[in-house]
Amino acid sequence: MKKALNILFVMFLLSGTLLFAANEVKVEVPTSDLDANATYGHSGSSADVLFDLQFEWPVGVGGGEAGIETDGNYIYTTKWNGAVFYRYEMDGTYVEEFTVAGAASVRDLAYDGQYFYGAAATTALFEMDFTPGAEVLVSTINAPIAVRGIAYDADADGFWANNWSDQITLFDRGGATLDSFACGVNISYYGFAWENVLPGGPYLWGYSQGGATLNELVQFDIATGLETGVQFDVGSVTGAGAGSAGGLCISDAFVPGKWTICGTSQNIIIWGLELADSAPLDAPGAPTAVTVVPDVGGALTADIDWICPDVQVNGDPLTDLDEMEVYRDDVLIYTDSSPTIGGPGSYADAVPASGTYTYKVLGVNSAGEGLPVVIATWVGEDVPNVVENLLLEQTNPGALSGTLTWDNPTTGLNGGAFNNVILGYHIERSDGVVFEVTGLVTEYVDGTIPAAGIYYYTVQAYNSIGDGGVAESNPVLIADAGLLVMEDFTASVPPTGWEVLGMSPGNWTQSATANAGGTAPEVMFSWTPSFTGFSALATMPLNTTGATTLHIEYMHFLNDFSGAGYTIGVKTTSDGGATWNDAITFSPTGDIGPELVVDDISTPDIGTATCQIGFFFDGYSFDLDYYYIDDVMVSMAAGDPGTIEGTVTLDGGTGDVEDVEVSAGGVTVNPDASGDYEITIAAGTYDVTAVLDGYLEAMEEDVVVVSGAATTGIDFTLEFIPATFDAPVNLAVDDNNLFTWEAPGGGGGTTEELIYDSGVSAGAYSYTGYSMGSQMSPAEPCQILELKIHTSDGTEFNTEVWGWDGAAPTEDLYYQELTTAALDDWVIVDVSGEALMMDGDFVLAFGSLNGDTYMSYDTINNGRAWDHADAGGWGAWNESYFCRAVVQYGDGTIAELSPTITPNNQFTVAGEKVAIEVLPHNVDSTRELESYDVYLDGDFVENTTDLFWQYTGLVDGQEYEAGVVAVYTDGESDMATILFNAISDVNNNTIGITTALTGNYPNPFNPVTNIAYSIQEAGNVTLEVYNLRGQLVKTLVNDVRESGDHTATWTGKDDSGKSVASGVYFYKMKASNYTSTKKMILMK
Repeated sequence: MKKALNILFVMFLLSGTLLFAANEVKVEVPTSDLDANATYGHSGSSADVLFDLQFEWPVGVGGGEAGIETDGNYIYTTKWNGAVFYRYEMDGTYVEEFTVAGAASVRDLAYDGQYFYGAAATTALFEMDFTPGAEVLVSTINAPIAVRGIAYDADADGFWANNWSDQITLFDRGGATLDSFACGVNISYYGFAWENVLPGGPYLWGYSQGGATLNELVQFDIATGLETGVQFDVGSVTGAGAGSAGGLCISDAFVPGKWTICGTSQNIIIWGLELADSAPLDAPGAPTAVTVVPDVGGALTADIDWICPDVQVNGDPLTDLDEMEVYRDDVLIYTDSSPTIGGPGSYADAVPASGTYTYKVLGVNSAGEGLPVVIATWVGEDVPNVVENLLLEQTNPGALSGTLTWDNPTTGLNGGAFNNVILGYHIERSDGVVFEVTGLVTEYVDGTIPAAGIYYYTVQAYNSIGDGGVAESNPVLIADAGLLVMEDFTASVPPTGWEVLGMSPGNWTQSATANAGGTAPEVMFSWTPSFTGFSALATMPLNTTGATTLHIEYMHFLNDFSGAGYTIGVKTTSDGGATWNDAITFSPTGDIGPELVVDDISTPDIGTATCQIGFFFDGYSFDLDYYYIDDVMVSMAAGDPGTIEGTVTLDGGTGDVEDVEVSAGGVTVNPDASGDYEITIAAGTYDVTAVLDGYLEAMEEDVVVVSGAATTGIDFTLEFIPATFDAPVNLAVDDNNLFTWEAPGGGGGTTEELIYDSGVSAGAYSYTGYSMGSQMSPAEPCQILELKIHTSDGTEFNTEVWGWDGAAPTEDLYYQELTTAALDDWVIVDVSGEALMMDGDFVLAFGSLNGDTYMSYDTINNGRAWDHADAGGWGAWNESYFCRAVVQYGDGTIAELSPTITPNNQFTVAGEKVAIEVLPHNVDSTRELESYDVYLDGDFVENTTDLFWQYTGLVDGQEYEAGVVAVYTDGESDMATILFNAISDVNNNTIGITTALTGNYPNPFNPVTNIAYSIQEAGNVTLEVYNLRGQLVKTLVNDVRESGDHTATWTGKDDSGKSVASGVYFYKMKASNYTSTKKMILMK
């Protein structure tokens, strides 16, 4: 209904300005609660004798946040123009809002040690219990005055209160007046706080909407009822000047050893100023140089050090110090009964478990406890920090699938030692669906998105200590190709990723109506609070690269008021709202709609990667009533596809260029015989890849395709991956010119494929969150070269290697790799470069990530199948999983381990072989290490099967280069070299004892291993164990050793006697000019 303005009355009331119309009334509601009768400014003096700033925190909500109080556990604020309260942690972290049935519009708060008190500027004083989860109105006290500001007086067991500039009145719990006095020079009080900690007290403090910034603290002497002359402009040291005075409280729970006067500047900040020390004046002052240092290796210990105080709280010299006390989480854990004034003190603490502990150190004398120093720190192994660079992208255009990528943290969340490997991740989608991912990964693909929409995810890594920090991804629209926005405003306003740019964001809200023509809810722009200017509800930044036009549809309805004076519609921006370009504009002369708006828009912002669509209002908001918008859809305008064109070249190898797969946006093509290719695809931005087995994959990122145009020059050169031959390691030349080396890490021995399945699939399994695997039994210590799993179909899974304890699998996860599934074929994972050394059996497993990827199996029970539940723990299974491994032994000839089926359908390790075809793999199973070619200064000297060579005829003091090449049956390694200075020819004809680090056995081990080494000449030897971080774990030898063979034993403990965790460790030997380092694996 159009509104005719017949009569206009303007009246100024305490609550604001009222505009009366014959048919409707608009009432301006301010966001701050102000005294309409206040005279801003004062004539009193200002003295800053107390007020050092302790903290300044932004309010959590605003829009009427005014009063404040604390019980020492939480901070509470009020909403003067609503029926809610707000709860904060004591460090200012916003927690939640809550309601108390029967209590609303509370201004200030008071606390008596049990209940909170406040009123809505009336005589009804609410007594409230704020226990979290059980908030309730206890009773209502009939106060003798209207209550706005309020403080509890512990001496009188009553309440000081007033309303703006009324008499400041003390009344009891029954409402009887006990005392009162006038405001004095300053007026317009909003909050009060009572204290009896400053000399000459007790005092009442008032927070006045006066002074230069409307934030004036004023002190009253309760005995006289007069201002003391102590007052302070809070806005002079904080950002309080942007708001006006609100509530007030005083507590010693904010900062240890200090009394704090704390208040709210309405809708802006919570501030705290130092009021006084919270200890007797003759008590010891605070200790100095206090440190709490947790063990850097993650042990459950912390060293606390301090310097004892040498002054009293009042600053006078300290002459009496009876004790120094150390508290952990407020529990006394240590007392030094003979401290020295000004002297050092220390204590070594052992905590029960990893976690954050709060330590307090203080002195005690006959006057009482002195000022404490409090330090909170993490002790022990830490949980993971938040994952970094978390990014969500639609997996492929048009697919209901999202791909998350991230970088794993390398530090602990709480600054503690971070040695524990990440065991997995809790991933939660924005619709509440949770995914559990085990193992160390950097990517997760969610193919279970139920419907098109805007999604985001949280990712939380965890280890054996606990859950780490939570990271939140960017929001992304997962929808059909080309669809950029699809929003019905059901979840929130602004929706996830959207924002209000320009003025007055509070005017845009969610409305439980359907006025625009869609279904409830919808977005509503309200006239109040009124303003003059521009405000836009803007989408998230949209990547419109390659587009020139966008198609937009939305429903709207305008409820007009004045018929002129403003515009509404759609604008675009690509610089975050600094500049706007017109797309759709309405200049209303009355109501509009409800109607559906459909248009194709073209602006300079379309085509950028940061385009935002803004639904705007521009003008004087009082000139409309409400504007409703619903069911917004923005898409790339239909147009001709473009093309991506280029040439593929193969560098080396015998591959066929026509077998290369070139892909972009889910479209895959093969080049012609000349290597030329062309992909026809919709306009947009794509990553283009070129893939061929045996060659390095190539990618070109962010290729822009324009409608109707060709993007050319996207060329690829694929590099051939040649066979690799491991070179000798740990080269050394001693003082007798004896050149020694060790065999390559691959061992150079027989390669074997471990097979325990029939090769004929009877079906396939998928069980999200479970790991399903087979026990692998190599004949002797080996290195794993390849892992093979047969899949029937699907997207991806984890290839995993777990430990074995002799009877069953263990919880030790040695390797995990995210793997792409094959269609009814074997998937081969090359791990030859991962140094997976096994001393005995292990388990190769299929880690199930989703319900659409399946591993093949056979119904015959091979006695080797095991399942690992998502909650942990292994259980045997009665079928055969199609898992195989290729391993390489150090030397010797080992028969292939193939299964034999016995009458009871059990496979055996020994016995007649079954005719099973061995699958091809990257490592040539016929390759053997035959010998070594020895060189000197690049010239060939001799071929040998030994691991040493004695150089002769060298010039004393001259520098030479020793070289050695490993010779295999099908090739040879690169030359490994070492420089050395020759010592006069020793003309040795026989080989005696050499200085060498031979190795450790067993390896892997649990928990004891023996490390063998030899010394050619007597001298000092060091043998040390290091972890993967390069930190020294254990010194095994640091002493003089005679010439000969020696053995050192390590029991898996560090220098402090503590057992270390499973994992990879290095042992390093130094003797004279000889240095050698080797690797060993501790498996528990």
